Amino acid sequence: MSARPSVRLCGRRALPTSIHSRAAIRILNARSTRGLHDDRYRLSTFWAPTGGISESPSHDESHSLLLRAGFLRPAHPGFFQLLPLGLRVQEKIERLIDKHMRRIGASKVSLSSVSSEALWRRSGRLDAVSNELLRINEGKAGGKDSDLILSPTHEEEITELVRALVKSYRDLPLRLYQMSRKYRNERRVRQGLLRAKEFLMKDLYTFDTTPETALQTYSAVRGAYDSIFSELQIPYLVAEADSGSMGGKLSHEYHLQSEHGEDTLFNCNSCGYVANEEVVQSAPDATAFKADNPNMRISTWKGVSKDRSALIVVHFPILPHHDPTVPPDLGAVKHVLPTLDTAVESTLAERHFLAANPTISTAQELSKQALSSQSSTSTSKPTIIQLIDHRIPEPQRTLIKTPYPTSSITNTTVLSDTIPNPDLTRLQPGDPCPRCHSPGLRTMRAIEVGHTFHLGTRYSKPLDLAVALPRTARTAVVMGCHGIGVSRLIGAVAAVGAKDGALFWPRVVAPFEVVVLAGDNEGSKRLSTEVGGDMVTEKMKAEEIYDGLVNAGIDAILDDRSGKGLGWKKKDAKLVGYPVAVAVGGKAWHESRGEMVEVLRNGKAKEVAIGEIGNMTLRILNG
Repeated sequence: MSARPSVRLCGRRALPTSIHSRAAIRILNARSTRGLHDDRYRLSTFWAPTGGISESPSHDESHSLLLRAGFLRPAHPGFFQLLPLGLRVQEKIERLIDKHMRRIGASKVSLSSVSSEALWRRSGRLDAVSNELLRINEGKAGGKDSDLILSPTHEEEITELVRALVKSYRDLPLRLYQMSRKYRNERRVRQGLLRAKEFLMKDLYTFDTTPETALQTYSAVRGAYDSIFSELQIPYLVAEADSGSMGGKLSHEYHLQSEHGEDTLFNCNSCGYVANEEVVQSAPDATAFKADNPNMRISTWKGVSKDRSALIVVHFPILPHHDPTVPPDLGAVKHVLPTLDTAVESTLAERHFLAANPTISTAQELSKQALSSQSSTSTSKPTIIQLIDHRIPEPQRTLIKTPYPTSSITNTTVLSDTIPNPDLTRLQPGDPCPRCHSPGLRTMRAIEVGHTFHLGTRYSKPLDLAVALPRTARTAVVMGCHGIGVSRLIGAVAAVGAKDGALFWPRVVAPFEVVVLAGDNEGSKRLSTEVGGDMVTEKMKAEEIYDGLVNAGIDAILDDRSGKGLGWKKKDAKLVGYPVAVAVGGKAWHESRGEMVEVLRNGKAKEVAIGEIGNMTLRILNG
């Protein structure tokens, strides 16, 4: 980032709005009382309804702070209204993304939030995500194909659009992106913007003629993502990830580390390995799980399918230093049971299963169900699936499979040696790194804010997006999809920066970089301070400082609200999380006869001479 010019805020010479006479002061005051407005950002006219909401006792401090600081308000469960402060943060994130999308040659489009079940059925994705879709029923005859959906993602729509418009390989490569509202039938809305039913996403879709050029595009996009997240000046992690229902075999997640994150990442300090728990490469040393190992322990974990028709019981070996409450390798489990709902905790899985299957009366009855060896779970009956790690020796395995016949439930037993990664034991802290084998692997909680997918021909083939290359037949276009959760990023940055009951925004996305606080003179004996023979009020000096900062290219707002004391304004500025606050008034101002003000960052104050405010502010912001 290029350095901004230094700025002096001293006397009349530095400021185009300097006041030269007491007559001018009277004129300006008269204009103010008549309600005339200028083009300054003023909190007296900028709607920022802070306060009015009591502190939340829950662990979700950042969402409570976003509400109290006037960034947003809930509309319905999982839906939020952005207020002006929140909208400014969102717009700055959008501008940051726009800049780096242009640098890789992407063109911006705007797609409808509405898609059709028919199109999703053609891509083969409808059944896998059906429970997550919000539907619009037009009330017309014609069956399911007439139903519309609110899109949680736009792979089908963008593929159909490009198929209709791209006729030649000469039209490729093509990079299209949008920022649009998405919708998901989130079963457990929580943590505010981090898990909502309506959310704003940036989606970049890439189209190439060959796998080689598509991988080059993928690399270019990853470089752009690194630039975007680096500008936030918040530490981020890039993890190997599972592509899930999106398709493709290559994907990476971008995370901000936070104790409130829902993702668990494994990280090795020796080689830099980072992976989501769903794709972490292997279990610890397999020799530790020999059948004759007297230290082998068996852990049991329960899950439930997304449609709640199946209770999934996983049995796997653990080492002496392992925490028995840690779930198995969920990525391995999902290889054989892709409908597993990983959002449901083990302690709640049985409750969800029972609630959806009233023919099963009690949890006690579950323990008496038969465990017959059936190869298929395709049945309308409720199903209990026992998934057993192949390393569990036969004697214990036999005990697990002891039958109790029943006709009300289908029972299935699956051995893990039928899947590509048969070891079900999840890596735990202290295990060796699966890449470099160094000891001391560690885990951390994180919030996913971006994801890149190399899709290959997952959508182009079923939707017939193909072009004819020279001397070859028509070839399916190779695609990529790359998302950033814009509204989710607001919540994530707030979560990372929240501390001691206040928010803190990095400069690039802060609603304003600086707030200038004017002491409230109304009803006070300290109405003005004589400066160079002129009488200058705190509000007038605050306006001069504001003008100087804006002329230096700094995004500032003036807190000139009447009826609020300087102490209250300082607390409010800290709550909102402005990177810098300049307080005009108080002890430093009056004792120095208007030569000193306070510059605050994170609530910590430093007295600064008027003429040094600009340079001090720039040093802090460029930090």
